[in-house]
Amino acid sequence: MSGSIAKSVTNTGGNRPTEKSLSTKEEQRMELLTTQQAAEFLGVSPRLVSTLLRRQEVPSLKIGGLRRFDKAALLEWLRRGGSLRQESGAPPAQ
Repeated sequence: MSGSIAKSVTNTGGNRPTEKSLSTKEEQRMELLTTQQAAEFLGVSPRLVSTLLRRQEVPSLKIGGLRRFDKAALLEWLRRGGSLRQESGAPPAQ
């Protein structure tokens, strides 16, 4: 990640996560997961993770053109009430 600015997405209690800049030490401590790995970690399908990502309901990082998930951020998201339910056809709450 040298030479690039990484952003962390955190959920502030609202419906949509917000971005914050990371320090170099935070970047080095992060355990980044792919969509497949995040799905396995959360015990859901990769399709559900992608749906939550599209709705901006799950914390993620964009590195170059790739989306990654910080394992610690996923745990914190779950602790704060992140939902793994897929609502049938319902748009995300505004």
